[in-house]
Amino acid sequence: MHLTKFSRYQKDKDLFLEVLGKITNPTLKKEMEKSYDLFCKQTQLIESAHSSTYGGYIRPQSVKENVDIMVAIRRKLYKVAKDLDRT
Repeated sequence: MHLTKFSRYQKDKDLFLEVLGKITNPTLKKEMEKSYDLFCKQTQLIESAHSSTYGGYIRPQSVKENVDIMVAIRRKLYKVAKDLDRT
């Protein structure tokens, strides 16, 4: 599974980068940069879990945890984006 090839992932990533550029509060910016980095790391973990280099062995519980973390981060970043649009 290559999440990075999905257009929705690319749109989200572009939006999050745009939002990071608009944040003026240094504390919030640092927190969102960490969240963005974690979002990208979770994507890599999910993709590598589906890689053939592991002999086709996938630990579903581990992948589900990574997906849950990624979804939570995505929601957080979307909330910040929505809050910035209101101002």
